[in-house]
Amino acid sequence: MKKFFLIVLILIVTMSTTFAVALFNTPYIGNSNTMKFHYANCRSVDEMNPSNQVGINSREEAINAGYIPCKRCKP
Repeated sequence: MKKFFLIVLILIVTMSTTFAVALFNTPYIGNSNTMKFHYANCRSVDEMNPSNQVGINSREEAINAGYIPCKRCKP
C-alpha cells in the first residue's frame, strides 16, 4: 500500500504542470504567494505549491490583478 501512494505522489510531483493545465485549463498560472504569473508549462509551476496556483486567462488579466511576469519563462 505504501508503494502505491509513493508512486502516486511521485507522479503528481513530476507531472504537476500537466495537472495545473488540466485543472485550470488556462494559458497562465499565477502564484498567489509570490504574485508572479507563468506560462502553464513553466518549470516554476512544477515547483509551486498546488494550493498557491491560480488559473489566469490572459496576460492583461494577470497584470490587472497585480501579478508580475516570471523572469524564467517571460510571459
